[in-house]
Amino acid sequence: MPLIEADQFLEANTALKPEVKSGATMILLPSDHTTITESSEEIFRRMAAQRTMFMRGSAFVEIADSKTDDGRLVPITPEGFASRIESAGPLFKKTKDGHNVILKQKACSTEDAKRLMASRAALRLLPKIELVTRAAIIAEDDDGRLVEFGRGYHESLSAMVNGPDAEKVPLNQAIDALRELVAEYDFQTPGDRSRALASFISPALKFGGLFPGMVPQDIAEADASQSGKTYRQKCVAAVYGERARVITKREGGVGSLDESIGSALFGGTPFIRLDNMRGKLDSQALEAFLTDPKTVPIRLPHRGEVCCDCSRTTVQMTSNAVETTRDLVNRSSICRIRKKTGHTFRAFPEGNLEDHIRQRQGFYLGAVFAVIREWHSRGKPTKPDNRHDFREWAALMNYIVVEVLGEAPILDGHQDAQARACSPQLNWVRSIGLAALEDHRGGEEFSASALFDFGEEHGIALPGYRGGGVDAGCKVIGVIMRPLFKESDKATIDHVVITRTARLESNGNGLKEAKRYAFTLSPQAPQGGTSS
Repeated sequence: MPLIEADQFLEANTALKPEVKSGATMILLPSDHTTITESSEEIFRRMAAQRTMFMRGSAFVEIADSKTDDGRLVPITPEGFASRIESAGPLFKKTKDGHNVILKQKACSTEDAKRLMASRAALRLLPKIELVTRAAIIAEDDDGRLVEFGRGYHESLSAMVNGPDAEKVPLNQAIDALRELVAEYDFQTPGDRSRALASFISPALKFGGLFPGMVPQDIAEADASQSGKTYRQKCVAAVYGERARVITKREGGVGSLDESIGSALFGGTPFIRLDNMRGKLDSQALEAFLTDPKTVPIRLPHRGEVCCDCSRTTVQMTSNAVETTRDLVNRSSICRIRKKTGHTFRAFPEGNLEDHIRQRQGFYLGAVFAVIREWHSRGKPTKPDNRHDFREWAALMNYIVVEVLGEAPILDGHQDAQARACSPQLNWVRSIGLAALEDHRGGEEFSASALFDFGEEHGIALPGYRGGGVDAGCKVIGVIMRPLFKESDKATIDHVVITRTARLESNGNGLKEAKRYAFTLSPQAPQGGTSS
């Protein structure tokens, strides 16, 4: 047997180191006289009981407790494992002394650690972990009843909860509280407001496995900086006591976007935010996650590839004009807001809204749970809406926002946002129009050459332009603009209206038709205040 009671052994071995105290349980490391199976079975049984070492896919992990790591999962190296198992008891190894086999106290070597970590006992005995959260989790028990899971490790959920319980909040109060969280935003459409409300509720459904299907990434988009798009997503994370793991765009090599996304997903953090994405976004790691979050291949430095269940992670993205692939757009929920000039977000005794939510996390989490309980009590109904690739999510959230919260259908206006998000040409026209409105040049007529110069001045890259000056740029602009006016001389992108006029003008060699473009705000766009 690999375990020997210290009291019995000390009677015959009085010269052992004083660290081996009476009553301790000694563990035998692998040797010629102790099999790896014998040693690993007892080591991992004891480590499993401590709930400090876990399996993330096929990787050994622990929960980091430093402020920098913020409770995320970090991999354990063989060198780290060798020191971690000392907490299970004093380590010994059987060795030969002449013709006799004796016990000697030994530290676990890196080679012993590698052999132990490769044993089947590790995969079988160590607890599995997929999520570390600072909020209670609401999930169904074996009888299908909703139950709240509080602090501690929960084997049935493969999750560690390190946060407070939710308060009991009446449904009408819960609905008012959630609406208040989005009351100050100037949403482009009522559907954008509905998607913002859904972003507060979707994470709880994911954490508890109440929605086993795929959930889209939450894209917060605005027509200008300082509009509050990141603020909204911070408030979503605050309801769950979290701060999102922030990732910024980098190009290729070590520390690339895909590598950063993979590292964040491996960490088991509830929220990842791709911050202020601009230009082209094409991430294989993100597409893999959004395609099948239960089996995401993640490449860890010096460890090869590990497949992890990341289905409880919520991916957020902020952007003013991101260009992404059609596949990524089809797996996204885009929420658009307009900047309210001169607006200052409401202050609370605790500070801003995010600070207020953090101080009252139990209440706001309880508000989310109250809405989920109401939906669950009605039999978990859905309200199908086939305007999104993730139809199960759309049907479920559409029912909650329309029938429980009393808001607009969740996908109203969403297809227009998707079409523009994956088109660099439409993004360019929108960006030019927004810049013209911001410069108080709404209604002014621009020639193609004036648009080229205006874009250059404002740093708005012209898609398809490969150099050659104004003339080459004007040809590209003509190609971009032409499809917008197939049916009339007016086109609308989001809330920006583009009006084209054509007139005969002299060019020195006679008369030639010249086109001009003017940008105005759509009459249907919110004129300050809040969409509702």
